[in-house]
Amino acid sequence: MYFYNKPELVTVWQTTLPNSSVPLYLFRNEHYLSRGDIYNSTFVWDPVTKKMATRRRSDILRYLFFSQALAHWLESKPRLFNIVHVNDWHIASLCALLKARYATANIRSLLTIHNVDIGWRGVAKPMRIIGKYLDLIPAELRAMIDWRTVQKQGYIRIFELGIAHADMLCTVSKQYAKELLTPYYGKGLEKLLRTRRGRFYPVLNGIDTAVFNPATDPYLIQHYSIRSLTRRTLNKVWLQKRLNFTSNPQIPLLGIVSRVTDQKGFELLLDVIPKLKSWKVQCVIAGVGDKRIEKALKRIQRLNKKWFYFHHTFDIKFSQRIYAGSDMFLMPSYYEPCGLSQLIAMRYGSVPIVHATGGLKDTVSNGHTGFAFAPATADKFAEAINTAVKIYRTKPKRWLEYVKTGMTTDHSWNKSASEYIKLYHHLLY
Repeated sequence: MYFYNKPELVTVWQTTLPNSSVPLYLFRNEHYLSRGDIYNSTFVWDPVTKKMATRRRSDILRYLFFSQALAHWLESKPRLFNIVHVNDWHIASLCALLKARYATANIRSLLTIHNVDIGWRGVAKPMRIIGKYLDLIPAELRAMIDWRTVQKQGYIRIFELGIAHADMLCTVSKQYAKELLTPYYGKGLEKLLRTRRGRFYPVLNGIDTAVFNPATDPYLIQHYSIRSLTRRTLNKVWLQKRLNFTSNPQIPLLGIVSRVTDQKGFELLLDVIPKLKSWKVQCVIAGVGDKRIEKALKRIQRLNKKWFYFHHTFDIKFSQRIYAGSDMFLMPSYYEPCGLSQLIAMRYGSVPIVHATGGLKDTVSNGHTGFAFAPATADKFAEAINTAVKIYRTKPKRWLEYVKTGMTTDHSWNKSASEYIKLYHHLLY
């Protein structure tokens, strides 16, 4: 295929997904697709500036290239595929490209929006730079761009091309679908999304319940199930000893496994630390991210070693042990399109305390499987934690109901997959 008037070789490898007969196709290209990691790509050659591109521009180049390579390949496989399911901004332009250049292929497109906040907004900024990159965008796509909007905002949105021209849109929770139609959550895409409301559907993410299974998880100190919950206590006691906390199953143990960022609500957590100390609870956090927040958490640990611990590395084994050993799982995220940690926590019997936003609102039933608070303020967060701690200490039977209801609620991919199949049928018929 040609990219910026230069021939590029794309090799397509075919295999199957492990333990299945589902075909898997892998694309290889020396310049744009086969360098670096999948997400943290190395720099690629910029055919416009004739030098190595910046990291952001490298990502844009590689995904524009990938979209065009996919479109070429799909055209060469008539009647082999009838739906293309695209995720987030990366190859969102494929949805428009299929409609503009390959309409005769009659391939329908579904675009899943996982998080508009990570959707890269454009090819270049400011406007004087954009013109240099237009040749990287096929002429058919250039004709589909709203240039008045581009002139106003100063960048071309790749995500916007996909949202405008996909045959169907979906996102990862019912509440997030509603939130995306508002300026705060839509990040400038809300007006466009409102025009697609009739073709915009929610499908919750799921978890692999074979992998996230406390009865078989290889990382746990003690396996357990809903029929043997007394064994779960051994995981808590191990965690308390590992953290040099007082080893006492009666003390509420709060856990967090998360990226350490503002979005995840750590500002709220920092504000409620004095109250947590007065309530005589224990707290363990695992995650990496914003250095400013990490520094604050490390300082809190130095001053409160008897009950607070910050594990500032990405560690799957330790994370699984937090799910299995904590009594409550904190997720005060300012926004959360779906969230998976609360689903894993419930599966492992840790009761979630969440800000009622996005998928957290959809998956955590306040008063049944966990505790949900709103609005996102430190006072409301503290109130929810205090309520949970009081029930844990004074109403053990009711607490057990929270645990069991969460563990038995179906958040598997089976449920999500059936919803996607319905969307596929809707697309075709």
